[in-house]
Amino acid sequence: MAYAVDLLNSNDGYRALHTLERILTILKVHVAQLDILETMTPLEFLSFRARLDAASGFQPDRFRQMEFVIGMERPHVHRRFPE
Repeated sequence: MAYAVDLLNSNDGYRALHTLERILTILKVHVAQLDILETMTPLEFLSFRARLDAASGFQPDRFRQMEFVIGMERPHVHRRFPE
């Protein structure tokens, strides 16, 4: 996101638009994944959670960073991940 802002500040509108479109596509993928998870009961999710290994169902760091950039900072996340 900061890259897109830098492009806008340097009057490179075409590349900024392309970057923002890519960011929008990434956000759509994340939302689609959440939509799928919302259709599952906790028991259904637990039936395959162990197979996720390190990706155990918690939001990845990059997703949290994107939330922060677009203004979706949540105080409880800051307390859990202060760095």
